[in-house]
Amino acid sequence: MWQLNDCWPVTSWAAIDGDGREKPLYHELRRLYADRLLSLQVRGETVVLAVVNQTAQQWAGTVELRRVSVDGGVVGEPVRVGFTVERRAVTEVRVPGELVPVGAKEFLVADVDADTEGVVPDSSGGADGEGLRALYFPVPDREVPYPRPEFDVSVAPGAVTVTARTLVRDLLLQADRLDPGARADRGLVTLLPGERVTIGVRGWETPDAETARSALYCVEPAR
Repeated sequence: MWQLNDCWPVTSWAAIDGDGREKPLYHELRRLYADRLLSLQVRGETVVLAVVNQTAQQWAGTVELRRVSVDGGVVGEPVRVGFTVERRAVTEVRVPGELVPVGAKEFLVADVDADTEGVVPDSSGGADGEGLRALYFPVPDREVPYPRPEFDVSVAPGAVTVTARTLVRDLLLQADRLDPGARADRGLVTLLPGERVTIGVRGWETPDAETARSALYCVEPAR
């Protein structure tokens, strides 16, 4: 951690901007330091899921592994694998070879205990009762043939809900574009087709879907 906050408006590595709003880094740090964390890692010629348990209790669960196309399809059958992690420990789950993505058009999704259909598991927190997710893209973003992102937006007092119709990579609501005093409760989130996420918003008194859409950004296809 190099710098917590900016002292004035500037582009920097700080986690909080000059007006006291949380930047994406702030939310990513919250994910990394959560009591529970999933992380897909390359170990030599294999890929493993590192299941991190920072709590004082043993953690047992099931991970669902899916090899997914950037066009939205599932390559092969998903596999469910059980795991047990002792308190304040890490367990590595080996990803079967047939599920390891190949080339730029595929990626790997690992979900643990996602219990709400259509709602993206939380990859930025990890509170008790919430699902957790990890993603693995085998090539840099610039090489991935991302589709043109398509999604629907709805608003309610204190909330913006986004429902994906395609893969939506690293969706971010820039709350200061809604209102100078507005704040969002999460940073980057990736949605698979059909998934939705609700972003909590404070300090926006006149919500409307068109304004919310203008403040949403994500990875676009390379031009």
